[in-house]
Amino acid sequence: MARGTPRGHAMMIAVVTGGASGIGAACARMLAARGHRVVVADRDGPRAAALARFLDYVQGHEGV
Repeated sequence: MARGTPRGHAMMIAVVTGGASGIGAACARMLAARGHRVVVADRDGPRAAALARFLDYVQGHEGV
């Protein structure tokens, strides 16, 4: 299996709490780069939404 691709045909989903900044945002980016769909949860809704839109754009997905 190539690194960065999900196993088989299963979609892997990661939920990152505190994902709008700092270590949480870095983890969200790393997981997305490895092919996971990432749910970003944070008390700072606008920053979490901005990161989610960025991750969707980078991965070529539509919608948040």
